[in-house]
Amino acid sequence: MAELERLATFPSRGARPRDERLRKAGYRYVVRGQYLIFYKVLRSYVRVYRVLHGRRMYRDLL
Repeated sequence: MAELERLATFPSRGARPRDERLRKAGYRYVVRGQYLIFYKVLRSYVRVYRVLHGRRMYRDLL
């Protein structure tokens, strides 16, 4: 939960995905342990789309 609070305060701290389709769609992600938190920075808030285990094929799930 603390990681989500940090995203609200520092939304641009996450990395942009290597996958071009996800990058163009505006996704960012942060790593928390074995999990990837995918989100987008919208006008005045951060929207979390998925929290996935790092071994998942995330490109097919977003």
